[in-house]
Amino acid sequence: MSWINLITNDLNNFNSQIKQISPKDRTMFRGEKLIGMDLSRADLKYCDLTETNLSNSQVTGYDLSTCRLEGTVLENISFDDERWRDSIVEIQLMWGGKEKWNVARKSDVPIVMVEADFSSTRFHEIDFDNTTFSSCNFNGTLFSGSNPEYSSWNASDFSGSVFWDMIFFSASFERVKLIDSRWERVAIRNGSFEESNLVNSFFHKVQFDNILFNKADCQNVTFKECKLSKCQFFSTNLFEANFIDCELIDSVLEDGDAEGVTVH
Repeated sequence: MSWINLITNDLNNFNSQIKQISPKDRTMFRGEKLIGMDLSRADLKYCDLTETNLSNSQVTGYDLSTCRLEGTVLENISFDDERWRDSIVEIQLMWGGKEKWNVARKSDVPIVMVEADFSSTRFHEIDFDNTTFSSCNFNGTLFSGSNPEYSSWNASDFSGSVFWDMIFFSASFERVKLIDSRWERVAIRNGSFEESNLVNSFFHKVQFDNILFNKADCQNVTFKECKLSKCQFFSTNLFEANFIDCELIDSVLEDGDAEGVTVH
């Protein structure tokens, strides 16, 4: 099937076919040229548009905001609603790394991003202060060298992601997917993992201070050489969780489902 031919000549059929493709497999336009096209009725949600050229095309702002936009060319692009332009600019600045994003963040104006795709990338020394990410895709992403203050990552997907050498202050990771995530030398102060899925995650030398794990799924999670101070585990699934050489201060594991928990 030629997706280029389909989106060019049979838009109704394209919209029908794309719905059959899982979002993670929507890579058909990666690196392609979609120049000067009217895509305002095309269902482009969650497509990987890495290095795709959309110059002089017409698009739906919401659909584009959900796509992976690493290196995407958007010169002279037209939106169905101009209010989306600033959001798209912010997403592309984030892809530009700390050199572009951190300069843009000097004003410290709160930023909100919804359903943006930042999967399989690396964010090193990025300024995440006063930033809200909701239902975003960070699958397989590496975070390092940042110290976010007042950040929110709720309902986002961090499956397989790595957090390295960071300090979070007042961070909300509620209802997120953190399956198979890895955390090394991280400190989290005043935060929440409530109702999140942390299955099979690994925390090494992480300091948790006043953190809520209430109703989180921590099955088969390993905490090694961690310090947990004033953490809550009400109704937390701790089945076969491992606490190895950890220091627990005013943190009661028995408030959750502690069957099979190993502490040594």
